[in-house]
Amino acid sequence: MASGSVGGVLGGDLRQDGRKWNELRRLTCDLDVVKGADGSAMFMMGRTKVLASCNVVPMSTSKLKRSGVTGNRGGGGGGS
Repeated sequence: MASGSVGGVLGGDLRQDGRKWNELRRLTCDLDVVKGADGSAMFMMGRTKVLASCNVVPMSTSKLKRSGVTGNRGGGGGGS
């Protein structure tokens, strides 16, 4: 059977990159990679890279009222 085929993996052979069939690639993460973003991260696993970023935009008072959010945004929960 050809190297790297499903039969080779199920038969206990190593993958082409030297990993065992049940061994994952290393996952790494770099934070704050996009200047000007409120939050960003670059995740890397093997040759795959994912860039994620976000910006936080406060809601206007009218949108807050329509959404049912009350004025106390400090959290804490609890009853009355």
